[in-house]
Amino acid sequence: MNTNRTHESIIIATFTSARKAENAIEELHNVGFTSDQIRYSRQFSNENFLEGIKDLLIFPNERQDETTTDIETLLQNMGIEQKEIQYYEQTFHSGNFVVIVRPDEKDQEARTILKKHDGASYTKQS
Repeated sequence: MNTNRTHESIIIATFTSARKAENAIEELHNVGFTSDQIRYSRQFSNENFLEGIKDLLIFPNERQDETTTDIETLLQNMGIEQKEIQYYEQTFHSGNFVVIVRPDEKDQEARTILKKHDGASYTKQS
């Protein structure tokens, strides 16, 4: 039986300008994050948002035939709620820029860099 393993966490930030998003990505690269760890919404502008980030969630040497429902489940298992997923999908579809990082245990460093470049995160609504 083939079961896909997922990475433990991802960090998602939204940006109002491509310049800010690309500056954040450049700094992430400068401190050692690889292209395999970063997805940028401009890379998959014609795709479904969830399809575009799938390979960050699934180990690359394993099957990747997950449906969008499967991907949503993977995100929820990482602690990302349905409303948050919808927020990022809407942000993507509205033309804003989304950067997704698989931090591989460098969560704080990734968050600091994204925030430094005005990356915003989902805020729970009461």
